[in-house]
Amino acid sequence: MLKPLLLILSCTIIVNQTILSKQITDSKTTLVQAGVYLNHIDKIDVKAQTFYAEFYLNMKWKGNHSANNFEFMNANNYETFFLQEWTDKDTNWLACKIRGTFRCKMDVSNFPLDDQKLIIQLGDFVWIEDSLTYVVNPIVTGRYKEIYSAEWDIADFDAKVIQFKEMDDKYSVLECSVNVERRTTSFLIKILIPILIVMGVSMLNLFIDKKQLEACIGLGVTSLLSIIALYFSISDSLPDVNYATTVDKMMMGSYLVIFITMVEIVYAHNLIHQNKKELLNKIENISKWLIPSGYLVFLLLLFMRVDLLWFIR
Repeated sequence: MLKPLLLILSCTIIVNQTILSKQITDSKTTLVQAGVYLNHIDKIDVKAQTFYAEFYLNMKWKGNHSANNFEFMNANNYETFFLQEWTDKDTNWLACKIRGTFRCKMDVSNFPLDDQKLIIQLGDFVWIEDSLTYVVNPIVTGRYKEIYSAEWDIADFDAKVIQFKEMDDKYSVLECSVNVERRTTSFLIKILIPILIVMGVSMLNLFIDKKQLEACIGLGVTSLLSIIALYFSISDSLPDVNYATTVDKMMMGSYLVIFITMVEIVYAHNLIHQNKKELLNKIENISKWLIPSGYLVFLLLLFMRVDLLWFIR
């Protein structure tokens, strides 16, 4: 009794595999003319590596292989609105609006002066590439020119077809990308100006009488703690990465300048006790312009993306 059942089951599996194989590879390749028109983009979260997008999807194809089994490969979640499907003679059409949150790898090495490439990938994993292939339809592909984001400038939009490999199978994938650049206004208000204020306060030590050692040390320690607190606040908006960002290097440079300033204070205080006024005056005169100007040059070169702290990776 068991033997006939196993034989029937084996035959059923073989037949199903034959039918599936024929379904996936038979007939000619169906070319799907697909287009994405980006309507809105927002909530670009570099920490979560996600963004929100709204766009219209249009597809047109002829052939035996239906293109309505599409899915978004990098979507966390999405909703479909106004879905319409119709056939005009031998041509099939599909149109809808998509809203959703998509994940995308974002490089924050240049944060807070970074730019990102946001990607949306659409594929059909019922049919392999030999059976169904996407072609970009430029007539219905583009973006709304008035897309606004408070923190980002929306730049170029592009669409292309790539190949996705899954084990031994190859699939056609439509990849849409939009380039965004972080606005400098946000960087100035949230990061640069607070850092410059704290560093300016710490450099007041260069102009205080070094006889007041306790006051100078207290001001230096307070400035250091303020910079550390600001750094933690900024880091909360960044993902955990294994490389140093521009803001990391900026903070390392700020720590170093505060440390050098405090070393200068202690050394000058010792010179006072040793009654070496000539050397004291010379060191103080040099420090008053060398330390502030050196720090400003460091920031300038850092923003020009000159890798000064190359050993911090």
